[in-house]
Amino acid sequence: MPLIPGSVHDMLARPHPVLRENSKHAVNKNSTKWEHMTHFHLSHWKDFTFVNLYNAFSHILRRPVGEGQFPGAALPSSYNVQHKSEVKSVSSTYLETLLHAPIVEGVSVLRESSPPSHIPSVTIMSNQLVHTGEPRFQSSLSFLAESNPRANLVVSCTRLAQAWHSDDIIFLLNGDKNMNPMRQVASYGVHGDTRYAFILTNEEVVVVRFFRSDDPETSHQCRAEWRSIPWDASGERVLTPALAIWFLVMMSLHREHRPIRTRRETLPVNLWWTETGDKGEVTYTHHLSLRKTDTRPPGAEFRDRPSE
Repeated sequence: MPLIPGSVHDMLARPHPVLRENSKHAVNKNSTKWEHMTHFHLSHWKDFTFVNLYNAFSHILRRPVGEGQFPGAALPSSYNVQHKSEVKSVSSTYLETLLHAPIVEGVSVLRESSPPSHIPSVTIMSNQLVHTGEPRFQSSLSFLAESNPRANLVVSCTRLAQAWHSDDIIFLLNGDKNMNPMRQVASYGVHGDTRYAFILTNEEVVVVRFFRSDDPETSHQCRAEWRSIPWDASGERVLTPALAIWFLVMMSLHREHRPIRTRRETLPVNLWWTETGDKGEVTYTHHLSLRKTDTRPPGAEFRDRPSE
């Protein structure tokens, strides 16, 4: 999996600007309108790994985007952040600029394997309402399908690292407050009808996928699997923040696997359909990217393709 200069992968593997926090009043806000969740509703997103996702989307990651598409010197190499609003500014300036060309390329490639009408164009918007009703939830950075009406693909919220870090969940720090960002994006996902979200701070991006219990008695309760990616992660075989968010967007483009479903209906990231041809040849197709290969991807899970 060598990194090809000027490729989508190259663009998303480069170092992000440094975010220097200088805040004395960081707040981890709360709301009674958010989804009720506890630590028992969370699990580690074990199969959201660089290897699994590269195997699924390598046919896009190797595609050229052209050096002219790289943000480069057009953006600062560092930001000073004192308020959560300035972390949001990073979302709307840096990430939006960086992710635009790779997402456009990804949409183009996916349309080669699916009817074009099944793969929507993507719009990136800041401070977007996740739905038109009440309560009025506003996603920090939204990735939206250009449909009528627009559909949420990926939603997000922001925090300063001084106010919240994913370690707070792992080590049960700061009482119930450590669940606030997870409850917030869960509310966005439930009301915005998408299972994909992320939490952005100046130290990490936490990617999240929501699902519900298979037990009918508790299926109303939202659950989540998550993984933290350090903001300063970069390099050839590394899951960087930009790469992780791009993967979420690519996964969300498959409309059958976007809404929140039960655990059983929420398929593993590394699932490939197996098909045997008339002459006995075996083909493997990733269930989201639709990438085909005649070689078994390492570490993958295989199932017979379900009948239409």
